[in-house]
Amino acid sequence: MRKYGTVISTNDAEEDYLDFSQYNCGFYPTHWSDDRQDTNTAFYNVNLWSSEAKPLLALVADDARIRRIERVQNRELYLRYAESREASRAREVMLFHGSQESLYNVICNQGFDLGHSHHGLHGYGIYFSSTLVYSMGYAKKGHLAGKSVLVCRVLLTDTAVIAGNIHVVHDDFLALPEYVLYWE
Repeated sequence: MRKYGTVISTNDAEEDYLDFSQYNCGFYPTHWSDDRQDTNTAFYNVNLWSSEAKPLLALVADDARIRRIERVQNRELYLRYAESREASRAREVMLFHGSQESLYNVICNQGFDLGHSHHGLHGYGIYFSSTLVYSMGYAKKGHLAGKSVLVCRVLLTDTAVIAGNIHVVHDDFLALPEYVLYWE
């Protein structure tokens, strides 16, 4: 069972949530809480009316009625992602990832793993979508079946496959699970 932290009051600068470029591998985003130094991964409820939630809700549009957002804070995954970001010069985008609910904790704790990839329409890889509705179709099993997806920062390199709203990456460290969205 997850234990939730309190909502951290932050400044209203939207760019704090959308741009990692101000951070290097030695620093974490300013809106992260540092009250759980003893654990690598923590989940925090995000106030739906906060400036942190605003860009996420804009991604969702009217596809679903969001009832809860959790911020995923994993220091190790963040550092690996930041290193990949610096080395790749790739385009960074926010995308959705739908999967079995039971895998979300594994992904948030250990990161994405190509070893668990299945051969999909565009070959082996980690699949993301720019639309929530598409990812909703892959959110299955568990007591919240079809009611939650991950929102991830994804680095699109030259090897990424992009077909319409589907984005496929072929490297575990090119994606960072950042939020879990829950809807009604």
